[in-house]
Amino acid sequence: RDRAILSLLAVYGLRSGDPRFAVEYSRTLGVLGPRAFWDLGAGRRPGLERGNAGVQWYLGDYFYRTPYHSLRLAVAHERWLDDSSALEDFDHPVDVGTLRAVRAGYTFNDLWSDFFPKAGGLVELGVEGASPDLGSTWRYLRVHGRAELYRSVGPGTVALNVFHGAVWGDPPRQGQLLLRRDANFLASELRDVSGDGLSAANLEFRVGTAGALPVAGALVANVAKYWGGGAAGGGDRYGEIALGVRWFENA
Repeated sequence: RDRAILSLLAVYGLRSGDPRFAVEYSRTLGVLGPRAFWDLGAGRRPGLERGNAGVQWYLGDYFYRTPYHSLRLAVAHERWLDDSSALEDFDHPVDVGTLRAVRAGYTFNDLWSDFFPKAGGLVELGVEGASPDLGSTWRYLRVHGRAELYRSVGPGTVALNVFHGAVWGDPPRQGQLLLRRDANFLASELRDVSGDGLSAANLEFRVGTAGALPVAGALVANVAKYWGGGAAGGGDRYGEIALGVRWFENA
């Protein structure tokens, strides 16, 4: 059965006067069956213009339920604009220029729930390459792997996340491996810490509130090590412990 999805988002900041918009369109790709899709997207926000096109294919025993495998291939265009005030709003360091890249990925998903998982696991592999031959300001190759495991323990859930990745070439800072994004570190003072090789592990114990609210108290311990290249911000080993409340926005 042929299916199509169109989504539009437009926002105007009354105080800042900055417009933002995003449009996404996806449709089934019949030649690969009902669980294969092609998609197009474009968007603009202060400091960034972007566009993408890709194909995603889901494989599994159930149409909507886990476990399933997914394969993705996409081309991406990102134009980072010279607007220092806007670039400071991103949660990672940014270099100005044009990024045109090819991205490929594989995911095995056996989570019981995507937004508040309490059991199951996930494995993700990804590769991204950019080149001036594609019109990119930078040339680099980035690969990564991630595994997540969730288990119910007493009144809560134990979550383990491990990450390993490397980047070669001359990437922009947003293309490097970042503690805040790739290693799930929480401290805002670690926003600019990035490097060429990263191994990290996160361990978390969550205790959810009563009822269906997507809120949980959490005790978190994170450790990470950079290798094969220096990390911006100084040092190559990092750790943190945090106690707080998590709000799962996609509930």
